Amino acid sequence: MNEDKKNGDTINANISANNNSGQIAVGSGITQTSNTLEKDKTLSRVAAEVKQLLEQISLTHPTSTPTEKLLALAEATKQIENNPSLKVQVINVLNQFGMEAFKAAVNHPLVNILVETFFPQSNTKSLLSSTVKKILILSVNPIDTNQLRLDEEIREIQAALKRSKNREQFEIVTQGAVRVDDLRRSLLDHQPTIVHFSGHGSGSAGLVLENNSGQVQLVSTESLARLFKAFQNNIECVLLNACYSENQAEAIHKYIDYVIGMNRAIGDKAAIDFAVGFYDALGAGKSYEDCFEFGCGSIDLKGIPESETPVIKARQHHS
Repeated sequence: MNEDKKNGDTINANISANNNSGQIAVGSGITQTSNTLEKDKTLSRVAAEVKQLLEQISLTHPTSTPTEKLLALAEATKQIENNPSLKVQVINVLNQFGMEAFKAAVNHPLVNILVETFFPQSNTKSLLSSTVKKILILSVNPIDTNQLRLDEEIREIQAALKRSKNREQFEIVTQGAVRVDDLRRSLLDHQPTIVHFSGHGSGSAGLVLENNSGQVQLVSTESLARLFKAFQNNIECVLLNACYSENQAEAIHKYIDYVIGMNRAIGDKAAIDFAVGFYDALGAGKSYEDCFEFGCGSIDLKGIPESETPVIKARQHHS
């Protein structure tokens, strides 16, 4: 088998050399034609999906004036942003075929402005890297609180995304023993798409962080909401995997579309199982609401009677 492969490689190399001299390379020509056909199919499929999206939006959003067109484009952009799989496919097609070929394939009046609005950079490789969702995991377990299995939770989250088919679309950043200044600086430094908090909650009193001595320092609900307001253009989802964190979830949801909290105390095992189910689904390309359901289902499947503890605050996007 290895010898045949070697001979095959030699033959292909000779064919390529002969082709440079003007002779016909039959085998490589067939392969090239096949690859081209597959690429053309991909372009047609993705273009058809985008065209269908634009046609649906045109039915509900008038486009007679420049302002109306901008509103329609804003809706199209929002829907593509909320569909990571489609976004990656569009960028891959742009990377392979270029903007002009994509515009021609879509053949819709709104596509020219959509491409220039949604993909303003000239380098599509940098666009592809911009589709990576950064997940910031903040863990806090002060020395004067019950010890939680936070390391296990982080390890399970990393494993869930590592084994997923879309693992290249996610980057995980972890920050432990989080103090007030660490929280603000982590958000500024990393500009995450998803924020995952693991630790203790204290109901209406706020979330538990640490002071410089490693002991409890509470951060009020109002302060958290004000902080997340400053990042509402970057953060898509916040998961507060902490007891009694529904109050904070509700407050943060004023500015962030998807926020998950806990309406009562939650055990270590249930918290970890919820996280595993959530990130398994995220890695499979599911929506945040679906990820929430998979998280609750994961608790159920383990026979833990805490699947009603997580709650989601979700802002509906109507097409």
